[in-house]
Amino acid sequence: CKDSAIITKDGTFEENLPKKICVVSQTTEKEETWKKTLSNLSSNSKELLAFNTICSATEVRQKSANELSRTVEVMIVIGGRNSSNTSKLYQISKANCPNTIHVENAKELTKEFIEENKGKVVGVTAGASTPDWIIREVIDIM
Repeated sequence: CKDSAIITKDGTFEENLPKKICVVSQTTEKEETWKKTLSNLSSNSKELLAFNTICSATEVRQKSANELSRTVEVMIVIGGRNSSNTSKLYQISKANCPNTIHVENAKELTKEFIEENKGKVVGVTAGASTPDWIIREVIDIM
């Protein structure tokens, strides 16, 4: 690598790339972004070595959130604000269900939110490190 690295958030590259490229995914990266990155790199390189290190549990959660958020009226994503995993779940869900919120725990669900969404179909997903008791607490309140 000659002590150099290029980092991208969205799979696009503005600079001239070397002809030999090694690429590694972040463990919590969205599968869609990984595929876009590989596609962009393969058209600009002669030799591409790719290591998909996306955690299989992360991939399953993202696919589930994608499917669930297409079928509900409200989506709640539970997990830490600084969690890359949870942020990606929120982005995926929000793209399919405009009425998606991100909370760290049940205390963040306002009375107004609960009242506005009574009787609606609500989906819930959570980041990988979110404790089960926090998830159950959110579900019980809704």
